[in-house]
Amino acid sequence: MFETLFVYTILLEVGFLSSEAYNRYLDSLFAENPDNVLLLELEWNSFNNQKISEIMLEYCERNIIEYSVLGKSLLKELKRIYFQGEWDIHAFASKVYELWKVLPLKIQEVEPFGVMSYADDPLSWGDEEQTRQLYEEMFDFYKR
Repeated sequence: MFETLFVYTILLEVGFLSSEAYNRYLDSLFAENPDNVLLLELEWNSFNNQKISEIMLEYCERNIIEYSVLGKSLLKELKRIYFQGEWDIHAFASKVYELWKVLPLKIQEVEPFGVMSYADDPLSWGDEEQTRQLYEEMFDFYKR
């Protein structure tokens, strides 16, 4: 649950997810777990995206996070966004790089997350196909 909440938080922070969609998800979690202190704090700060990110990053630093669960959830959402086609490859790549920068430091270089830091490099020489290939291989990381 918290891994997916963190995914929604970072998608919100980089602009892949609207505040309304984030708050709907948070509200559903809070309705199921009204005594959860973290969810209550997030509800109280639901109007402040920066504070939401700070709260979740602090939570991830203090608690055990299943990074494979986080990775699967994150890649599922990124794959959905990618194939919806709302973002051109340059804008998508820029957002993914921003997303990589807000991941906890201890997982930034771990696969599949490390790919996010360089998948946009081929775009600088006009090679969209290579960038797409890197992303599409990343999306399937957990199928290996």
